[in-house]
Amino acid sequence: MAEKEERILFTDVLSCPEAAQAWGITEDKIKRYAREGRFLSSEARQTGKYWIITKQGMRRLFGNAPAPRILSPSFSKSSTS
Repeated sequence: MAEKEERILFTDVLSCPEAAQAWGITEDKIKRYAREGRFLSSEARQTGKYWIITKQGMRRLFGNAPAPRILSPSFSKSSTS
């Protein structure tokens, strides 16, 4: 059965490095999954040497992306005498 073609917005796609950083996994793992056909054809596409991955495909295979950790700046206390 043929896959249903969907419209995908630019805000719904990530480069492989962006996806790897957001999900905390390696680019190699994402590329391997893409080459092995684990992503649907509408979820990952290679353009030249670059891979474009949809957020939907990443969520389907790896779950929701972990919430970004926000590091609070370190403040050094200076003592005044």
